[in-house]
Amino acid sequence: MSFGFKSVEHALSTVARDVAKGFAVVVKEAPVVEPVVEGVTAVLDPPALSVERAAFATLGTVLAELQKTGTDASGAVAAKGLSVSFDTATVTDLKGVLATCEGVLQKLGVLPAAKSGN
Repeated sequence: MSFGFKSVEHALSTVARDVAKGFAVVVKEAPVVEPVVEGVTAVLDPPALSVERAAFATLGTVLAELQKTGTDASGAVAAKGLSVSFDTATVTDLKGVLATCEGVLQKLGVLPAAKSGN
């Protein structure tokens, strides 16, 4: 049986979902978990720390925008989606994270290598 991800988005959402489940358990047990988690991430895989921070910062921005639309998200549904704006620095950071994630997933063989000439 082969295991793989169809895209970077699929890989990140799968990993983030599982990480969030684990963090939910940890947070209930230890309210001061963020420095510990970031410390472990920094030791195990330093580039992953920037990915982790970017993911949670992006999630925070999206949740804040969703909160503005109302907790039932009817505003976003009426507008045919949720529109979130990021400043230039954040977009640049996220592009770097994307490149890092693509490279790692390609090296692991769970994401096809980029096609040349694109």
